[in-house]
Amino acid sequence: NCMNTIDAYIFKEQPEKASAFLNKFSKLIRQTLENSQYPLISLSNEIECLQLFIALEQERFDNSFDVKYDIEPYVIQQHYKMPPLLIQPYVENAILHGLRHKKDGKGLLQINISEISTGILIRVNDNGIGRAASQQLKELNGKLHNPVAMELTRQRLSLLDRDNKNSIEIIDYTNQPGTEVIIHLQKIT
Repeated sequence: NCMNTIDAYIFKEQPEKASAFLNKFSKLIRQTLENSQYPLISLSNEIECLQLFIALEQERFDNSFDVKYDIEPYVIQQHYKMPPLLIQPYVENAILHGLRHKKDGKGLLQINISEISTGILIRVNDNGIGRAASQQLKELNGKLHNPVAMELTRQRLSLLDRDNKNSIEIIDYTNQPGTEVIIHLQKIT
């Protein structure tokens, strides 16, 4: 998908934009490869990679959505560890299946990370069209697929969790469009 954006910039004779996007994309690929070498990475590395991914997606979708980060500085200072790319599949789903199809106003993606007594709480909220409407669009367009990334993320998280302290919950809003993902991650330092 990112390569298509670079190709579009080249086709439109916007080499500066193509080059800048390519640099960000290559940095994301490098970080992803580096992080994938380890079973656990720092929360700050995960956030840095996530922010780069979101910035690329914002550009790819012509800034059709904003992002708001609410990350407690204390949580970063505690040097929490987590599996790499734990949050990214949920952010990607929010963008591709919810925010991308939003027609009524600008989209908003919110990432909230805070400390709780047992570890950290990660919330990914979007005001996109919601999972039910997204599923209807997929059925209408004949593009049904099995969400493998989210199931793999659940499995990876359960491997770290012998005491069942980690959890992932997906909430479909009922009084407004959008979805919330809540990840409880036990303390790993």
